[in-house]
Amino acid sequence: MHAGEILISGIFNRSRLLEIPFYQRSYVWKQDNWDRFLKDMQFITATRKQYFLGQIILKPGPQPQTWEHFDDQKFVVDGQQRLTTLLLFFKVLCLKKNEDDKFYSDFFLEDNVSPIRHSEIDQKAFEKALRWKEVTAIPNPEPKSQILEAFNYFMDNMKPSDYDRSTIRKCIQLVCIDLDKDDDEQQIFNVINSSGVDLTTADLLKNYFYHRENIDDFKANWVPIFEKDDDVKAYWDQEIITGRLRRSLIDIFFASFFQILIQDKKFNVRTEDKIAYDRIDVLASSYEKFIATYCDSDKSIVLHEMAEYARLFMNIFQPDCCNRSMPQRAGIERINVLIFGVGLTTLIPYVLYVEKNVTDTEERKKATSSILRKLPRYAGFFMRWLTARAL
Repeated sequence: MHAGEILISGIFNRSRLLEIPFYQRSYVWKQDNWDRFLKDMQFITATRKQYFLGQIILKPGPQPQTWEHFDDQKFVVDGQQRLTTLLLFFKVLCLKKNEDDKFYSDFFLEDNVSPIRHSEIDQKAFEKALRWKEVTAIPNPEPKSQILEAFNYFMDNMKPSDYDRSTIRKCIQLVCIDLDKDDDEQQIFNVINSSGVDLTTADLLKNYFYHRENIDDFKANWVPIFEKDDDVKAYWDQEIITGRLRRSLIDIFFASFFQILIQDKKFNVRTEDKIAYDRIDVLASSYEKFIATYCDSDKSIVLHEMAEYARLFMNIFQPDCCNRSMPQRAGIERINVLIFGVGLTTLIPYVLYVEKNVTDTEERKKATSSILRKLPRYAGFFMRWLTARAL
């Protein structure tokens, strides 16, 4: 890892493509952010003083192909909001000053390639904004793009005489943290942004499992399960207290599913690896190591089962059950109350496995009921039960 001060021209050097990874959330800055940004740019122009905009974190991307029009590719681990805003600001400023050609000469790569390849959610709107030719707002029908909202805000509120493009380019400073290929971006991001929103296990796994070359597979197998609509997203984003931590439901699912995977006898996972894989804080990297070691790097082996278990998880586990009275009969409803009301989330892998793999109704009822009788020993019981089964 290397860190140092850098100017805009050092980041956007016309030979580097910056890519927003799959795990990154969409562009979310709002009016108060844009308003402050404009005032800051106005201050730079008036004073010509150096101005620190913040830090960005970059990680090496794939080696460019010979036919691609850039020499270097970096993933933006942190900083997409300010980098996106910078480009939108300069685009509008150049349009208003009738200097759009300077915007392209400052930022675009050869053959008119955009300097940032945005996330799937924002790419279409971002490209539209960067290639807009009129000194007017861009139509932004529902559901509105926040990127186009930013562009239109600058278009409506920027007085071009208050801003000098050359001065701003020379005076803005950022701290650029260049990671090595093997650096743990999750740990680094979370430490630097300890007061912000951490990258989740799901964020990192999405980026590991999918990339732009298998975008159709992503749309077919990830989006319908985890990002189908606002209700589905809200379900997975629910935060549950587990011990001393607050964790999203989607991260709890991936932890539970992983426990089922590493106990599966067909993988024959070594005991020492099971111990290493038990750390929640490095779960995403544990998935990667497990797939490399026990699946011959074939992600599809995990992805197929993951989809089935995720659908079942949504049908079974309902955190809002805590608002209901405790059911008198043993069953999934009562298990839900114990898991989310009492906080026994370590029961989830056991219950999930039973519901998925025990097809006989009576045996499934017995297995589910047995956990209620063995609560004092449920953790050890779960591990012994899984180990004894022909997984």
